[in-house]
Amino acid sequence: MLGLLALFGAYVALEYYRPKPLDWSPTYINKDKIPYGTFVLFDQLPRLLGTDSVATVRQSAYVQLTGPGAGRHRGGGALC
Repeated sequence: MLGLLALFGAYVALEYYRPKPLDWSPTYINKDKIPYGTFVLFDQLPRLLGTDSVATVRQSAYVQLTGPGAGRHRGGGALC
């Protein structure tokens, strides 16, 4: 009985300390630190582009490029 209890305790400890599986869902969100998240890229982009900041656009590329105000550059940063 004691051996069975020790075996159960070892199993619980192994399951508790087992590394969590990686989340490979493709979110591409700039705050996600998962493999397909773009946290590091978004954090380093101003340094890579040599600007102070990068404008964040929450629209699709089509709407951004063809919507109202398309073609007018507001200046002060990189196009993303």
